[in-house]
Amino acid sequence: MISAIDDPEILAGYNADALGYRGSPAGLFRPRDARDVQEIVRWCHEHRHPLTPTALRSSTTGSCVCHEGYLISTEHLQHIVDLQPERRRVIVEPGLNLGDLKRELQKHGLFLPPDPTSENECTVGGAVACNASGARSLKYGAMRRWVRRLVVVLPDGEPMEFLTRDVDKNTTGYYGFQDPIQFFIGSEGTLGIITEIELECLDLPPDYIALYAFFPDEAAALQAAVAIRDRQPAVRCLEYFDDACLELLRRDGGVALPRPTGGMLFCEQEVPAGEPDEILLEWLDLLEELGALVDDTMVGDTRARREEMKDLRHTIPATLNERGVQYRAQGGGKLSTDWAVPYRLIPEVIPHVRRFIRREKLAAVYCYGHIGNGHPHFNLLSADAAAARRAETVIHEMCRYIGGRGGTITAEHGVGKVKRPFLKYMFPPRVMHWMRSFKQAVDPHGIMAPGNIFD
Repeated sequence: MISAIDDPEILAGYNADALGYRGSPAGLFRPRDARDVQEIVRWCHEHRHPLTPTALRSSTTGSCVCHEGYLISTEHLQHIVDLQPERRRVIVEPGLNLGDLKRELQKHGLFLPPDPTSENECTVGGAVACNASGARSLKYGAMRRWVRRLVVVLPDGEPMEFLTRDVDKNTTGYYGFQDPIQFFIGSEGTLGIITEIELECLDLPPDYIALYAFFPDEAAALQAAVAIRDRQPAVRCLEYFDDACLELLRRDGGVALPRPTGGMLFCEQEVPAGEPDEILLEWLDLLEELGALVDDTMVGDTRARREEMKDLRHTIPATLNERGVQYRAQGGGKLSTDWAVPYRLIPEVIPHVRRFIRREKLAAVYCYGHIGNGHPHFNLLSADAAAARRAETVIHEMCRYIGGRGGTITAEHGVGKVKRPFLKYMFPPRVMHWMRSFKQAVDPHGIMAPGNIFD
């Protein structure tokens, strides 16, 4: 079996996620293939050593760091095992960079829809393990929708293959167990180590249009988002950015954006080749009807411009993450929400949760994200420990409120270690016990990713 690395300098490089959450690993394994993974897991199972999967550490929930036992990095398992353009299928190892995979697929006329902000800093395995999604999830859903087969090394070291049952009807046993692969997508490393992934792809869309639409105030932008979701079924991306985010782009990014404005919607829609102008005019008519500042609308009229607009959108979370890491030395940092509600509730819910923010006198608050899915991200920056405590109080209030409105406390980032305290607002104790019992049945010694999801 390969030996664990215990060099402090090397371990330090693996001991933080994107927001600076840190652990204390006893060592690090870097397997070269699936057989190495099996041997490592068997050894950990036999000796009762905790084992936490990691790779490129783009997590924002602490799920890729460990407070006990060993880390196992899949970074060297990065091969495309098989690419079948005629079937629109690709089989990959988990350590392959997601952005690299998508660029390779494009060469073959294929399109893998999930597009998390960190697609160039995350692995395919990590995206499956947290069921990542991204800006285009409005049309295409999360990673779960595109996974067709997994090979997982279970906590006893034995590999097991799971297939998606592509049937229209299935009443065999309890829902969930009818398609066991679903337990492992989004399991955050708590049930085993993924070593092979088969994904379904689509034909590459011929073209698309992108718009930045500005509104006089937040209420108008939120109402417009609901109307667009209802009236534009072909839209694939519908995201919101409040004025704090826009000011961040103006001040720190040097981007010329219109003033005054109370919020912006970022929209994308695929179009047939050669027909963007006609569809663009339809969009401008709709935006004017919905109260947008139409003369200020920014249009992605070339592929380069559209990519620039997408990169600009990604600048916001990247900048806030960097600032959050800088504040950690003073006991502060960035706390971000990942809750979601039924999208029609958004114009009511966002003003309500802003009252929690005002009550605690939080200053640095930025709201952006997947408004078409009812899934905004509130980012609360705290310069010191006192502000961080107030921010945590606000997030507890938000999650308690969201749980009562039929929402979820995490829609794409997973629970990890950071969001564990909020599970109680979604699941009663008995349901948590059922989940723990399933985890124990698969991992009786509790060695897999301790601290993720469960205490």
